[in-house]
Amino acid sequence: MDNTTKDDEITLRELILLFQEYFFELKRNWWIILLFSIVSAVGFTAYQYSKPTTYTSNLTFMMGENKGTSFSGLESILAGSFGLSGGGGGGNMKKFLSLSKSRKIVGAALMQKKTIDGENDFYANHLMRVNNWEYFEDKENTKRFWFTRDDFQKTDVLENKVLKSLHGKVVGTKSTEGIFKHEIDELSGIVNISIASESEEFSIEFLTDFFDLINQYFTQKTIEKNLETYTLIKNKVDSLQQTISTNEYRLAKETDSGRNLVLTMNKLEQLRLRKELEILHIQYGEGMKNLAVSEYTLQSVKPMVQSIDLPIYPLRPSDISLPISVIIGGFLGSFLVGGFIIVRKVIRDALKEEA
Repeated sequence: MDNTTKDDEITLRELILLFQEYFFELKRNWWIILLFSIVSAVGFTAYQYSKPTTYTSNLTFMMGENKGTSFSGLESILAGSFGLSGGGGGGNMKKFLSLSKSRKIVGAALMQKKTIDGENDFYANHLMRVNNWEYFEDKENTKRFWFTRDDFQKTDVLENKVLKSLHGKVVGTKSTEGIFKHEIDELSGIVNISIASESEEFSIEFLTDFFDLINQYFTQKTIEKNLETYTLIKNKVDSLQQTISTNEYRLAKETDSGRNLVLTMNKLEQLRLRKELEILHIQYGEGMKNLAVSEYTLQSVKPMVQSIDLPIYPLRPSDISLPISVIIGGFLGSFLVGGFIIVRKVIRDALKEEA
């Protein structure tokens, strides 16, 4: 027990002496550390201020996961007969975010027109302009390319090439990050999406319109089949209602025309009309039930996307302040040269021991 304690004390003493040696080694070379710290601070600050200033806008939203619709009793029969079975609709968030990176949606967003920095133009042209991304129409690179046509679905080869390149710059590629990013808080389910560009106005306006476009397209595609079914049933119910009104008018007219006459033909016609009306009323009642089920299903599958915080002015620029740049640069320089001095001493001491 005593020997162990003694060994621990010796080890601790040696460790303290070793730290003292390293400290005095750094102290002896203080001027080298100071010199490299100044050089590093100047270089890091110059690098930071040589980069273009970017502005990042953020938008947060949340989405209620659709769990599907369940029916019972008569509703199940009606739903099944019209193809309205209740199925799970999970994974809406993943679909939404995947859709946001599709070439179709990004292309549609880029081909919207907006006034940015006083100029009304396509977002694609604004994006190339504010970030100084150049594309040319000729091989000599003398005539800069700009989008001029509204219908991006009818683009030519060059327009397709530029759109594909801009799509990669927006959402990123395997080797580079894009200006559009998203982050999901797993606990709350809140999603943050952002756009970074060299124009404050572009970052805010494009992100807002981009989100609205994704939301609109996603909602439309999600309810498309159910909306078609609902429209079909509603048209049938409206047609039955119109037929009922027509037959009721005919019955009333037939009754009035034979008010003072007791004719077998009049009675037969009235009986026939009443029979038809009874059948039509039954069909109408069933149709209204089907319509209610269809409407309920339509509302159930409709995704609930709710924005929380929209991007607003002003945005904070990406530049690091001058004092912070100097501190970071100085710390990096002193850390690197200090590490070099310590490693050099370790190597020297090892060589002396071998000698």
